[in-house]
Amino acid sequence: MTAAGGVAFIASASKHYVNAETLAGQKLSAAVRVDHVAARDEGKPVERRGVRHVRDDVLALAGAA
Repeated sequence: MTAAGGVAFIASASKHYVNAETLAGQKLSAAVRVDHVAARDEGKPVERRGVRHVRDDVLALAGAA
């Protein structure tokens, strides 16, 4: 995923920016599973690690005030 400015990253959909109803309504079938291990899961067995899925979206963040 690359933004117009050439920046590519994956970020969690924070409830500060996306309301709970929108997050709860996401369809897993519309997302792609990614091979990412959170730092908190690194020492856990594979079957106990969190699973991450991503989908493309656009979110404009306000700059510094």
